[in-house]
Amino acid sequence: MYKFSFLSLLLVLPLSFIIGNGKTSSYNHLLFSNRTIGDNQTKSTIKVPKSINWFNGTQDAFQDSATRWKKPSFIYIFIDTWDACKGFENNVLTDTNVANFVDSNFVTFKINMEFNPNEAMKFMIDEVPAVILFDKSGKEIDRLQGYHGIAEFRKFLKKAVK
Repeated sequence: MYKFSFLSLLLVLPLSFIIGNGKTSSYNHLLFSNRTIGDNQTKSTIKVPKSINWFNGTQDAFQDSATRWKKPSFIYIFIDTWDACKGFENNVLTDTNVANFVDSNFVTFKINMEFNPNEAMKFMIDEVPAVILFDKSGKEIDRLQGYHGIAEFRKFLKKAVK
């Protein structure tokens, strides 16, 4: 009986309480962005970048889903190792306002040219990163090629959201 009660108690207590010697764990902040790190004496704040929810599947399934959901869409074509692509992802696509706007208004798909060159070449792009913008019916509206900042990217996306 005693072992059962002790075991039940262990299962009920939060793990952070047990590990933190009676205090709540200071590691809970790692799950959230813009949270304070450290104890009361030493505090610092980190910003965890927001990520766009990319469509997971084939390009055909992506295009079918976008037209079925009646949402505009875009395809992002990139090469992981290129500085312009790294900069665009780190400075523009991970911006919280951009990511929230994209997730609210678009269906999105990524093509890495290193691993899917034939898929990317269908679009006959001249430069990466490239974003191909489609309306709700799946018709191409416009293209944005090369590195562009947040303001220009949002202006580009607004062409599909009217």
